Amino acid sequence: MIRRFVLSLYLLMLTGNAFALPVIYDESVSGDLSSPLMQGAAQTAFTFDVGANTVSGTTSVNLPDENAVPIADADSFGFTVPAGLMLVGGAVELADVTGNLISARWRLFLGGLGRASGTELELIAVNSPGTYTFLSTPLGAGDYNLSPDSLTFTLNPGIDAAHYTFTFTVASVPEPAMLGLFSVALVGLSFSRRRRIAK
Repeated sequence: MIRRFVLSLYLLMLTGNAFALPVIYDESVSGDLSSPLMQGAAQTAFTFDVGANTVSGTTSVNLPDENAVPIADADSFGFTVPAGLMLVGGAVELADVTGNLISARWRLFLGGLGRASGTELELIAVNSPGTYTFLSTPLGAGDYNLSPDSLTFTLNPGIDAAHYTFTFTVASVPEPAMLGLFSVALVGLSFSRRRRIAK
C-alpha cells in the first residue's frame, strides 16, 4: 500500500508538465522574424515550455554592388520563461548557406522582450559553420531577448547568408511542497520496512 502511494507521488512529480509543448519555430515555415533597429522596439516573442524549444531562421547581408550600403536581415526575438520553470541550457548552431558569411553575434538580455532591453547577460559569438553553447545558463523565470550584434561577411556583391538554430532547454523547478511530501513518504516507507524486518 505504501509503495503504491510513494510510486504515485513520484509519478505525479515527474509528469507535472507532461502535456506541455515546447516552442518549435522555423522562420521558413512560420514567417520572417522581426528585425527592429531601435532599442526597446517590439519584436517577435515566444513563451517557452518544458523541453527543447527551438527557433531557427536565416540571417543575411545583401550587398547590391561594391559601392552600396549593406542591407542586413539580422533576426531578433524575445522569450519568456514562465514561473516554475528555468532555462537550463542554450546553444546556437550556425551553418553558412552561401560560403561568404564568416560569423554572427547576438547579445542575450534579461528583463525585457523588446530589442536590446534589460540587462546584458552574454555575448553570443559563433563562427560559420559552428556551434556556441551559452555560458550564462541556468537562468530562472523571466523575460529575455536575443538581439543582433554583428555579422562578419566577405565584401563580394550579392547575398551572404547563414542558417541558424537556437535551442533552449527548459526544465521544471521542483516545488518545495511536492519535494517535502515525497520526502515524508520515503521516510514512512523506510520505517515500515524496518518494522517488517524487526518482526
